[in-house]
Amino acid sequence: MPKGSRQGKEGKAEKKQKLTDKERVDKGGVLVRTIIEVLGAPKEYVEDAIKVVVDKLHKTDGLEVVSESTYEAEEKGKLFSTFSEIEIWFKDVDALSKFIFDFTPSSVEVVQPSKLSLSAIFVSGFMNDFLLKMHDMGLKLKDTAAKSQLLQKNTDALVRNFFNFILKEPKSAEEVAKLTGIPNENAEAILSNFMKAGVVEKKEDRYVLLKKQ
Repeated sequence: MPKGSRQGKEGKAEKKQKLTDKERVDKGGVLVRTIIEVLGAPKEYVEDAIKVVVDKLHKTDGLEVVSESTYEAEEKGKLFSTFSEIEIWFKDVDALSKFIFDFTPSSVEVVQPSKLSLSAIFVSGFMNDFLLKMHDMGLKLKDTAAKSQLLQKNTDALVRNFFNFILKEPKSAEEVAKLTGIPNENAEAILSNFMKAGVVEKKEDRYVLLKKQ
C-alpha cells in the first residue's frame, strides 16, 4: 500500500493557466510514468532517503510532478527496499534526459506522445552524456576496488601482526578466539592458513609461532 501520495505543484498550477495534454505535447512536452527506487539499511534511512529524492524532484525545473505514490520499505535479505511511482510532465526531451541522468530511475515509460521525433544532435548528445557517465562510474568503481584491496591488505597485516603477538606463547584455538574476540571457527581458519604459510605449527592442541612476518 502507498505510504503517501500528493499532487505536484498545485500552487503554481493555480497561478498559471493550465494547459491541456494536447497543448503540452504541441509545445514539445513529454508525459512519463517512472519508478524511483532506494535500497539500503536501516528501514528508517531508506524511507527518509526516498522522501528526500521525491522532495528534490518536486523542486526541479523543467518538469511538473502530476502524481506520486511512495510505498513502505520492505525487507530484502539484509537490506530494505522502497520505491515511488511518479507521473511527470517534462518541458521537453532535454528535461527528460537530464532527469534520467540526475535521478537514475529504475524504469521510464513514455505515456504521451505516442511517437517522439529525436534529432541527430539530441541523440548524439544523449549518447555522449551516457558514455561520459559510464566512464565516470567505471573510474569510481576502479578507485573503490583499489581502496578495498588496500584496506584488505592492511587488515590482513594487522591480523597477522596481532596473531604473531599473542602466539609468543603456545595457545589453543579456543584461547586465541577468547583473546581476539572472534568465533572459534574463524580463529581456527586463520590459524590453519598460518600453518599452510609456515607461520605456525600445531603441537597437540596448541599453536606455536615459527617465525615472524
